[in-house]
Amino acid sequence: MSARLRRRRAPRALLVALVGALALLGAGCTGMPTSGPVVETRADPEVDQARPMGIDAAPPEPGASPAEVANGFLDAMKAWPQNFEVARQYLAQEDQASWNPDQATIVYADRGPILTDAGPQGSVGLRLVDAARIDATGAWQGDLPASAETLRLRLVEEDGEYRIADPPDQHVVPTDWFAERFRQANLYFFDPTSRILVPEPVYVPVGEQLASTLVQRLIAGPVVPDVTTTAFPSGLQVELSVPVSDDGVADIRLEGAPAPRSQDVVDRMLAQLAWTLGQEGITAVRLNIAGEEIRASGAPTSSDGAYDVDRAPQVDPAGANASTALFGLASGRLVSGTVEGALTPVSGPFGTRPSGLRAVSVDPDGETAAGVSLDGTRVLVAPVAEPLAEEPVEPVEVASGTDLLPPAWDFDGRIWLVDRTGAGVEVSYVSRGAQRVVEVPGVTGQQVSAFTVSRDGTRFVAVVRGADGDEVRVGRVVLRDARAIARVLPATSIETETGQGRIVDLTWTSTTTLAALTPVVLRERYEVRSLGVDGAPTVSDTTSVNGAVLGLVGTPVPDQSVYAATAASLFDLTTLTSRVFEGPIISLDYAG
Repeated sequence: MSARLRRRRAPRALLVALVGALALLGAGCTGMPTSGPVVETRADPEVDQARPMGIDAAPPEPGASPAEVANGFLDAMKAWPQNFEVARQYLAQEDQASWNPDQATIVYADRGPILTDAGPQGSVGLRLVDAARIDATGAWQGDLPASAETLRLRLVEEDGEYRIADPPDQHVVPTDWFAERFRQANLYFFDPTSRILVPEPVYVPVGEQLASTLVQRLIAGPVVPDVTTTAFPSGLQVELSVPVSDDGVADIRLEGAPAPRSQDVVDRMLAQLAWTLGQEGITAVRLNIAGEEIRASGAPTSSDGAYDVDRAPQVDPAGANASTALFGLASGRLVSGTVEGALTPVSGPFGTRPSGLRAVSVDPDGETAAGVSLDGTRVLVAPVAEPLAEEPVEPVEVASGTDLLPPAWDFDGRIWLVDRTGAGVEVSYVSRGAQRVVEVPGVTGQQVSAFTVSRDGTRFVAVVRGADGDEVRVGRVVLRDARAIARVLPATSIETETGQGRIVDLTWTSTTTLAALTPVVLRERYEVRSLGVDGAPTVSDTTSVNGAVLGLVGTPVPDQSVYAATAASLFDLTTLTSRVFEGPIISLDYAG
């Protein structure tokens, strides 16, 4: 593979940044803050806590026209530190107390001129350019539909002054204002079996109240209730705020519900707090509920009894025992190794003799391999390493199809399959040796070129092929019980910026971000772009790679490189270095 790469800025109306939002704004860029990828490092004391400039809101002027009242109302919503008291002065008396701008946030790159209708009961409207919605939890909801791009405000006269009646329950602000004052972080909830954490990206305000906001959002409950669960009982609220000591210990005091008596519940609550606050330079948490100090099972790792943020690796959303080894097929045999070392045949049945496979995927622990037969009609499963037994183990057929894509695994050992049939794809999964078909609205029956599943098993991601270009669609998975899937929620599109291009591969780069591979000139030049799994825009350099790229090699495990793979090499998309292998290797990827 050629080592010549070029980088260019993503051509988006809403550029985004995580820590670099202020720098982008200072350079005159307009952007949305995001993770790209979301920070998942643990206890980093160097988290950017730059304080944005304060803004004082101006109250309405006497005799202001409808257009001036509307403009003043929008400007007043830019008050910082965030405060809506002045904005309420632009509202009719009966609406001031009931207006709830925390229900949603609308961000826009620009706004058009005020359009007015004459008369004391008239209205004003203005078009919001490149507008998007963020819900009350802070979760990205995507671009506004065309029907909602015009903000309409009804005005009435009170004591000879125009005031706004029935205002929308929205905080409406410019994108650059939002980018300077909000950033994306993860809230961590549990899957329905309470065995693994699930990250939910949300936007939160920066500054001294960041820890308080994260705790408030966490105890409010799951962002997608049908998909995840929480250990926190309902009714809890932060007593005052969440102070963080100089040595990074967050003191969390909650009220509104009694302290739980189950030690299992306590341990899960502390795990959620540790993973959520561990993103923000916090090293430990101290929890008090209704005046009672909450302690984890086992001895605390901190001398003062605080719960260390690194104490819950067993619920890691990337997999508690996730392997970082590479696996692929060479001369029909399953091989394994690392980038630094050689890839050698494994001792299991797929490695000791030609396996008759065209694609292979290994479970996150690196113990079991699932392969697709050369004709694409069967899925065979075998251990990666030969077990200590008198009789050799033979591969077992666990599923069948017409033209199966490479399988995907989740943490619970489910094997996810996409079968390309004449009527579009059929999605199924294998659990406890049984293959079950599951409907994925927005994916089932479509043409799909690639797919993947999150390690926590809550996100099904597919590249859906269309006449005008490919879309990456994400469906949230709802469990019926510990093993069976109840349903998959309708898959929604996330921004890909490929125009009318195709996407030939998809891989995880963190638990909340993906990379997509698009051919520019087939077998000659490809582009790799970062995607937020929630659809929020990201700022990342699009990387162009020269060579006959077969696919991407990525993993949600932190600190692991993402590669573009050819039949004989891997190119590190971060360090821009190449690793050449002996002989052709296909279906190369990390475990999982």
